[in-house]
Amino acid sequence: MLFKTYLTQRKSYRSYQKHDLDEGNLSQLKYYMEQLNEVYGEEWFSLSFFEDGKQVIKKLKGHAGYHGVMIESPHYVGFSVKKDTYEAYLWGAYALAALEKKAFELDVESCWVSLQDVPNEIRGSITEDPEERTEAVLALGQGKDHLPFRPNETSNRLPLKELVFEDDLDHPFDLEKLSNWGLEDLFYYVRNAPSAYNHQPWRFIIREGKVWLAMKSFDESNEYLDAGIVMFLFEGLASDDNYLGKWKLEPLHEEKGYSFVATYHL
Repeated sequence: MLFKTYLTQRKSYRSYQKHDLDEGNLSQLKYYMEQLNEVYGEEWFSLSFFEDGKQVIKKLKGHAGYHGVMIESPHYVGFSVKKDTYEAYLWGAYALAALEKKAFELDVESCWVSLQDVPNEIRGSITEDPEERTEAVLALGQGKDHLPFRPNETSNRLPLKELVFEDDLDHPFDLEKLSNWGLEDLFYYVRNAPSAYNHQPWRFIIREGKVWLAMKSFDESNEYLDAGIVMFLFEGLASDDNYLGKWKLEPLHEEKGYSFVATYHL
């Protein structure tokens, strides 16, 4: 599935039917999760599949969710870091975003649930390893009022002139030039990337043949997750347009109050 299609149709579901997913979908999601662990997670993070969602709900109810209401679903995938570094959160979010897209392609609904404010003893009780703290879970199931088409809501998205810059953050990238370079669609669609509280903290600076990812704030785990998610989606959109680059993490530095995190070679 093209990333443009995915980003215009994806939607988070906060209410799920109680029945389990069919065995075929469960098997495909588990297999893909293990591939992500093998390719990306060995050094940084671990994804864990919780087939019995009731056990997760029992531990997190009253502690996680939206406005204190837990997102109850039949299954969850948990994300935990092996190193308490921004790189671990970032690559873990990249992988979990990939699994979310895979679920969408299987017509399975999902929703991210951050555990940032959940007490450590509860986060450490979710997996079998008490030293492993779960940082977020992805709810999986069949959403209630299931619709095959997810409407796209872009009215509150940043305009491109506030998102893409040339050389530095003082110079918005000329839209005609962006179009001539064949990059306008990529940045138009990446605006739809989800972020905590819809803060849209990412900015893109095109400089010397590279796209820099800069984050408005880069101090907390949710912000690291936002960076990983948008990196995955940007890379996929670029691939749709036949760009073959991969993000490279760079030594962190600040410009104009933004943290410059990674580069993508055009």
